[in-house]
Amino acid sequence: MRVAVALAALPVLAVQAVRIIQGNDDGWAELYVRSFHNALKASGHDVVLSGPAENKSGSGSSDEDPEARTKACQYDSCPVNSGVSGSNSTDPTLNWVNSYPVTAIRYGINTFGPKVWKGAEAELAVTGPNVGTNLWVQVPFSGTVGAACYAVDDAGIPAIAFSGASSGTLAWNTSPVPTRSLVYAELATILVNQIIDSGKPYLPESVFLNVNFPKVEGSCTKASDFKWVLTRINPGTFSSPDVEWCGDDRLPTETEVILGGGCHISVSIGDAADKTTMNDAKKQAQVLAKLKDILAPLSNPPTSTFCACRRSVGQVSQELQFPLTMAPIDRCLASMARLSLMQATRPAIPSIPRFLAPAAVQTRQASVVRIKKAKKKRTIPKDFKRFNLSKRDFPQFSLCEAMRVLRAVEVGQPPASVKYEVHINLKTARNGPVIRNSVRLPHPVQSDWQIAVVCPEGSEIAQQATAAGAVAVGEETLFEAIRQENINFDRLICHESSEKALNKAGLGKVLGPKGLMPSKRTRTVVADVVRSMRDSAGAADYRERQGVIRMAIGQLGYTPDQLKANIKVLLTKIKSEASEISEDVSKEVHEVILSTTHGPGLSLNGKLRDAEEELTPAALSSIM
Repeated sequence: MRVAVALAALPVLAVQAVRIIQGNDDGWAELYVRSFHNALKASGHDVVLSGPAENKSGSGSSDEDPEARTKACQYDSCPVNSGVSGSNSTDPTLNWVNSYPVTAIRYGINTFGPKVWKGAEAELAVTGPNVGTNLWVQVPFSGTVGAACYAVDDAGIPAIAFSGASSGTLAWNTSPVPTRSLVYAELATILVNQIIDSGKPYLPESVFLNVNFPKVEGSCTKASDFKWVLTRINPGTFSSPDVEWCGDDRLPTETEVILGGGCHISVSIGDAADKTTMNDAKKQAQVLAKLKDILAPLSNPPTSTFCACRRSVGQVSQELQFPLTMAPIDRCLASMARLSLMQATRPAIPSIPRFLAPAAVQTRQASVVRIKKAKKKRTIPKDFKRFNLSKRDFPQFSLCEAMRVLRAVEVGQPPASVKYEVHINLKTARNGPVIRNSVRLPHPVQSDWQIAVVCPEGSEIAQQATAAGAVAVGEETLFEAIRQENINFDRLICHESSEKALNKAGLGKVLGPKGLMPSKRTRTVVADVVRSMRDSAGAADYRERQGVIRMAIGQLGYTPDQLKANIKVLLTKIKSEASEISEDVSKEVHEVILSTTHGPGLSLNGKLRDAEEELTPAALSSIM
């Protein structure tokens, strides 16, 4: 009854129900995550939980294919020998995976969610609430944060990670449900609804929110008692200015807010790529605009009331206490950080009576005031560092000359195990949008693709797919072969008329971990099967990371003309992508570097051949 009353009191802020994938690192049967799951459902959302089978706290971003369980799950929530994953017998929205939190949410995104939502994809990801805080130095090691960052960085789904300071794991069927579990669930739902109510995109690209709740105790026992504060994950001593809020361009840290006392919730704007603060004032401003309605002044009764952005060092220092017992690591780190800001007191010098001091000492000495020059803040460049190619000491090579050097390095290596790789350095901003796409090379690096097609058996589509080279076609016969894990293909394409049959077959558990599950997002559920087969056979994926695009561009036996054709097509595609991003974003190709699997990287000068006439292209494609 208490749970029903608490959930009924939840405010419904969202303008529409959305599909939410949920995870955690304390285990799928832990009480916090189940209370949050029920609260989101009560608010009208379609929620699917996919958590680890047991407590996997501290696993960070570890991701490993699950193994079959030989023991019962956490709190006996699944029987012995239950396989690699499973679902609640009466509720398919509750699922477990026998692996890490990142693996569990990956299964949820690729398998459990689409199965429940009939092929639809998740619109938002939430993790937690974690049992215990995840502040600053704890963030990189948190499985709760790791799962949220996977959703953002790898799956492209906006994500929020929640953690609560009131610790102590409890089973999902604990009765009565403690107040802390209900309060955390209600607070987390309020923030989720606020984000959804603000409209899409729910969060800027590459941004996740790291939310920490204080303990539910004393004067902080109801959701209405708590205040929301916009924060940073790590201190920003050398970072660029934050978004201006409350008259300051530096947000407080989450450690400062949570350990400073009071009913204050920290909402940190994080970068999913490295789990630190997103040091982009424009993206911070977008988050601020979405949360501004719920942010409130940060009060510290009874002494003063001050802005939610920052508390003065003096006030923090006065509140600092030294407990006699061993404190948690996060509290110790916060105390040391604050002590480093306190001004050291000068030791007192004992005075000497004037009648005992020599006359020379009694003369008045002029005091010297030394003023230290303020150190300039180290500014991080907005763009990735790129050298001036015309002033560098090491040379550039023509394509033929580079191939000659690289082939000499690879002498003795099996030709089939060596490939040419291209590294394209871009002139681009650090926090700007990235290029991510696929390209069909005129001379594919891998040409022996085995493709299977899901389509009505005996239909004209099946005949066309077979004629185009499909190794397997059909529906039930193909589904049965997949269930038996008789998978002799590299890619699976589904005709749009067979999409319902594919979803009904429930093959996500087999195809999802292998990256073979067709979906409209990956353009593998199509109307023209033959055209999709042709595009897939020679397609190669590429993605910009840290301002560099790396991709295999050819086999060791390719001629210079073949390699040149592949590089030209790739560069044309990348330049086209760069020009279409935005008029406000400058992104251009700076340098092209060619290497091999075991060889060095050689900068290309854009020419096919140099003046060395005896070096013929035919000599560069023969067997070494």
